[in-house]
Amino acid sequence: MVSRADAGATRKHFQIGGGTVNVILWESPSSVSEAAVLGWVKTCASALARYYGRLPVKEFELSIFCEGDRGIHHGVAYPDRRIRITVGNDTTEESLADDWMLTHEMFHLAFPGLDDDYLWMTEGFADYMEPVARARIHLISEEKFWKDLVEGCPQGLPEPGDQGLDMTPTWGRIYWGGVIYWLLADVEIRQHTHNKRSIRDAVLAILNDGGDITESWTLDKVLDVGDRATGTGVLRELHQQMGHTPFAPDLDSLWKSLGVVYGNGQVVFDDSAPLAEIRRAITRIGNPPPQGARP
Repeated sequence: MVSRADAGATRKHFQIGGGTVNVILWESPSSVSEAAVLGWVKTCASALARYYGRLPVKEFELSIFCEGDRGIHHGVAYPDRRIRITVGNDTTEESLADDWMLTHEMFHLAFPGLDDDYLWMTEGFADYMEPVARARIHLISEEKFWKDLVEGCPQGLPEPGDQGLDMTPTWGRIYWGGVIYWLLADVEIRQHTHNKRSIRDAVLAILNDGGDITESWTLDKVLDVGDRATGTGVLRELHQQMGHTPFAPDLDSLWKSLGVVYGNGQVVFDDSAPLAEIRRAITRIGNPPPQGARP
């Protein structure tokens, strides 16, 4: 039987960060070149590999479909290291440059599967890591990184009647509630360790212990491995606080302590704030570029 790929899809592959990305392009948008689409894939993979210092899996497959209007639409990552994503017919190079979804799906490759009660942890992980990684290679500015957090995080706060994150599977709590968890974890780990450790140490330890998308872990294992790597109890303590109860952190105080000043839809920075150095460190490039990555 002739497969659909054999019947006309374009297959490409490239190496980056010691791993291989296999791309199956079923059809290219008419508005951008195949080279532009492949350049977008390489840039997203570079953001991921730059964050970890390597591609987090030895090899993965990316299937790109073309349908719908302008922009990047549905994306999904599968446990067998496959990603599927859809690019609209009228997509522009600017749309590709602004896309966050493919980097988000690539980050799912670097984290183990958890029980459904903890979907907020896996989605929040990818949602938080994606802009951190893109900011570190200057795909987005520091101002945009923090502006998006200031505007988006309130959607993750508990509504009346909500319970903890483990027991409130609504869109806002799964995605933005998860982002709040990982952001608080990053800030608190840095505070506890005087900025010598961060959430990167935790997630890299999870990955190095075999915790990629092909594996299913318990929540306890994720928390134990991550906390051991940072020498803190931050991940478990935050889960006790946010997973079991409808905890609402004081986001306004958090932004103020980080020196993030928001007004009229814009962000400026107060470098005299007590946690300003932590704010700067979150989006600072802290590891050398992997083989094949572009700056």
